[in-house]
Amino acid sequence: DMSHLYTPATNYYYAQYTGGNTKKNLVEARYEACPCPTPSVAHPCIYMDCMAFGMGCNCLQVTMQMPNVDVARHVYDQLVVLCPPFLALTSATPFQKGLLCDSDVRWLTIAASVDDRKRSEVPRILKSRYDNVSAFIGNKLAADSVQKFNDNHVEIDSKTFEHLKSEGLDDILAQHVAHMFIRDPLVIFDQAIDIDNENRSDHFESIQSTNWQTVRFKPPPPHTNIGWRVEFRIIAIAPTPFENAAMSVFVALLTRAIMKYDLTFYTKMSQVDENMGRAHIRDPCTQRYVFRKDIFAPLSKVTDSDDEVTDLSVDEIFNGSENYVGLISIVRRFISEDLKVDIEADIAATEAGGIAYVLRRYLNFIGMRASGKVLTVANYWRKFIAAHPDYKEDSR
Repeated sequence: DMSHLYTPATNYYYAQYTGGNTKKNLVEARYEACPCPTPSVAHPCIYMDCMAFGMGCNCLQVTMQMPNVDVARHVYDQLVVLCPPFLALTSATPFQKGLLCDSDVRWLTIAASVDDRKRSEVPRILKSRYDNVSAFIGNKLAADSVQKFNDNHVEIDSKTFEHLKSEGLDDILAQHVAHMFIRDPLVIFDQAIDIDNENRSDHFESIQSTNWQTVRFKPPPPHTNIGWRVEFRIIAIAPTPFENAAMSVFVALLTRAIMKYDLTFYTKMSQVDENMGRAHIRDPCTQRYVFRKDIFAPLSKVTDSDDEVTDLSVDEIFNGSENYVGLISIVRRFISEDLKVDIEADIAATEAGGIAYVLRRYLNFIGMRASGKVLTVANYWRKFIAAHPDYKEDSR
C-alpha cells in the first residue's frame, strides 16, 4: 500500500505517465519498477535520503503589507490560484543531486522531504506540511460559496476550531488556523517555553512557520505596528539579480492591482492542485492551466461552476490573448493609473535607470519568458547539458 506517499499534486504529476489515468495501481507500478532500496517517486529514481535535499532548495519569497484583514484574506485567495503558473514561469530545478530529472521545479521534492504524515493520517490529511494551500479563507464571498471552492477535505483540530469560534472568529478563518494545528510542533527555543501568550505569539508562530505553503497569511504580532501581511512563496530563485528583481516587483504590483480592481481568480481547490501537478511536468510553460475566464466579474456573479473556467497557457495567462486580459496588461494599467508612470514612452526619451525604464524592462522580460522567447532557467540549463560534448545521455 503506497497511498501514504500520495498528495493531490503528486497524483496529477503521475498522470503524465499513465495516459491521464491516476488510478492507484498504475502509480504503484512506477514505484515497483524502481530498484532502489526504498520507494521513490520515479524510475529510474534519484535517491535523496535526507530532508536537506528538499529544504536546501532556494526560492524567492515576497511579503506584502495589506491595509486590513479583509483585504489580506481576499488577496491571499487570489494569489493561491496564481501559484502554479508562477511556479512554471520561474522553473529552475532541472537537476537534483547532480542528475537531470523528469521535472523542472522543486516543490514536490520539498513536500516529500518534510512529509511527516503517518499512514493512518493520510486518508484524512491530504497534503504534506509543505504543500499547496488546503483552503481558501476570503470573506468577500458568502461563507457557503467559499466552501464550495474548498472542494477537498480539510482536516482540522476540533478543539482549536471551537476555541477560535468562541473567541469570535468566523468559521472560514477558524478552519484555516485549526488546519495548521493538526501538525506537531517542530521547533521550540529554551527561552520561549514558558511565555505570556497574551503578549507574545511565539507558540503560534512555531506552528505557523512550519506549515510551509505556497502562500502564507501572516497576522500582526501583538503590540507592534506590523499589520496584516501576505507572503507569496512559490517563486523559484533565479541566477541573476535582474530576474529576481523583475519577479519581486511584478508580484508586488500585481497584488496592488488585485486590490485596486478587485480581481477574482477563484477556481476549485482541486483545480489548483491539478495545476500544481501540471507545473511539475517537464517544460511546464507548455502545459495548460485551469483558470477563471472573467477575472473582473463582480463577486456576486462568481460561482464554482466549471463553465466559468477554461484552460490557458502560461503565455495566455501573462501576455493575454484575444479572449483574455493577461496579467502583464493589468499591471501596465495599474502602473499608468495608480503610479502615474508612462512606461510606454519612447525608451530613448526615458532616463536610463528611471522607474519607467526599469519597469518596462521587467515587464518585457516576463512577457518574453512567458511566450517562450526567453527560455526558463530550467530549460536553459537542460539544453546546455544535453548539448554538451561530454554528456552521455545518462542524466549525469
